[in-house]
Amino acid sequence: MRPLVISSLATSSLATSSLATSSLATSSLALLTLLAASPAQGAIDTGTRTYVLIVANNHSLDKGVRPLRFADDDALRYYELFNLVSDQVELFTVVDNETARLNPKLARRARPPRKKAIFATLDRWNKEMKQLKARGQATELIFIYAGHGDVDKDGEGYVNLLQKKLWRRDLYQRILAPSQASYVHLIIDACKSYFLVNRRGGWKNDQAKTPKHDDLRAFLKNEELAAFPQAGVILATSGDQSTHEWQHYRSGILSHELRSALSGAADINGDGHVEYSEIHAFIAAANARVRHPEARLNIFAHPPAANRRRPLFDLRQARRARMLRFDRTLAGRFHLEDERGVRIADLHKAAGTRFDLAVSPGHSYYIHKGNHEARVRAGLQRVLVAQLAFRPSESTARSSSLDRTFRRDLYRIPFSRGFYEGFASRAGHIPVGGTTRDWVIDRPRSTRRHSLQLGYQTSGALLDLPGLNHGVEIGYGVALNSNLSLRATAELATSSHSIADNAFSLHRAALLLGAATHGSPLSWLGLRAEALVGYQGYFADGVMQVEGQRIEGSDPFGLRAEVAAGVRLSLTHPIFFDLRGGLAFELVTLTDKEEPHATGFVAAGAGLYLD
Repeated sequence: MRPLVISSLATSSLATSSLATSSLATSSLALLTLLAASPAQGAIDTGTRTYVLIVANNHSLDKGVRPLRFADDDALRYYELFNLVSDQVELFTVVDNETARLNPKLARRARPPRKKAIFATLDRWNKEMKQLKARGQATELIFIYAGHGDVDKDGEGYVNLLQKKLWRRDLYQRILAPSQASYVHLIIDACKSYFLVNRRGGWKNDQAKTPKHDDLRAFLKNEELAAFPQAGVILATSGDQSTHEWQHYRSGILSHELRSALSGAADINGDGHVEYSEIHAFIAAANARVRHPEARLNIFAHPPAANRRRPLFDLRQARRARMLRFDRTLAGRFHLEDERGVRIADLHKAAGTRFDLAVSPGHSYYIHKGNHEARVRAGLQRVLVAQLAFRPSESTARSSSLDRTFRRDLYRIPFSRGFYEGFASRAGHIPVGGTTRDWVIDRPRSTRRHSLQLGYQTSGALLDLPGLNHGVEIGYGVALNSNLSLRATAELATSSHSIADNAFSLHRAALLLGAATHGSPLSWLGLRAEALVGYQGYFADGVMQVEGQRIEGSDPFGLRAEVAAGVRLSLTHPIFFDLRGGLAFELVTLTDKEEPHATGFVAAGAGLYLD
């Protein structure tokens, strides 16, 4: 192949181009230097990737045990709550017809709670978490169970799945021991067992001694929970070995109170982190005036020994949530229902505290206080509850003694800072910090490491010849962290020209390497800047005359550099769309010397995230 020979062409355009390319080359080198100096950590980001596995079963495999009514409802509400803050949530339950009518979309997502499917999901997640760990990224596993359980004649506890039981040994050997998560949280609302403590459902006497916290701690240590300092546990320990469901909540009492706490009502210092000590104190306050001996609910809250301040729910990660702000001026008993009539949360707020309650933005809500209510329409904006208009509402009373006990006694004590500090001290918790401070929801951090892209590019023709250069580009990217990635791009383009009755085409092939920096002001919108440099060859078809001078041949060994900025739209995973524009700098051999050339370009394309 021969160099591209262009003899005696007018050089005014080249002189103009060389001035532009001088500044372009400087900008390109500066951007590449800046990107190279960025801290390219082994992790994709420094945030925590959260996996939540929810299992619920209304039925027991044991003869004579009455089915539960609302374990499946609890599972779906846990899903709605944790989906606001988590990266992956899996739901294993059989949804009854009544619950399916209230939650048709979630009912379709639910899978039967089969032991094999549950462990297969955990195995798949462990492989992902192992890869993330190798890159330095923290991960978190939350395992939630609601349903029936018991203890066999040898003292081994279990809970009921579909057709099989999940035993205590499964908990340690199949969930805790192989877990690759930085932290594991277990939430168990189930019948009596020592790691899955207490019965839900009927009010019968279990003919078992009431476990004391000291005995429970000793048992858990014997079962080697101490060997898993990254694990935290929340269990119910009601006095009669039973935790209960309530028709008014359509939920287990523990699960409803726990979700109320997690959604933000327990955030006593308003920092956006809901910790074990706050959850424990919130539920203690809610039950402090319950006098019915069978209805009193206590919980065992054991935070991870590796970090006793580790939050179980991080409101700052609630990127898909709507926040209801309860300011310091508000006080009293509140409960929240959505337009379906589903009870979302209950709380008794003390004056002087401030917190946000995270809810799904897809529903409208009714906030009740006494005999008054205020409506909150669906949307994303933060709502200041103190500014809402509360109007009289109708309420219906229930007649059972247990219903009257729950209505009268639950949430009698306001959850105040003083109550929290006293309870945390008695329970041996490390208390949260003392200053309420404003916080913002963290922007999403990309965990998508590899991507492929196909696009179209157009730019000015070589050496300012009339017409445009059109072509395709294929790109590959690998993320080093949430703000820096490496890129490789192959480009093929053609421009066609007809001058002085002579027609010819110039074909361009390029292979470029470089880096991109990026950020995401919105979950679906990314802003990007990149710099690429590498090989480029020009190949000519045909011969033309320009002002009597002959143009022919090829330049197979040229240079191309690009600097660009643009946007990336990620509307549906794993597909994304890119649009960018910038300047390209070329070095092309003209007779015996290289001439610089600068031109603008625009590119648009679509791609796939590969992980």
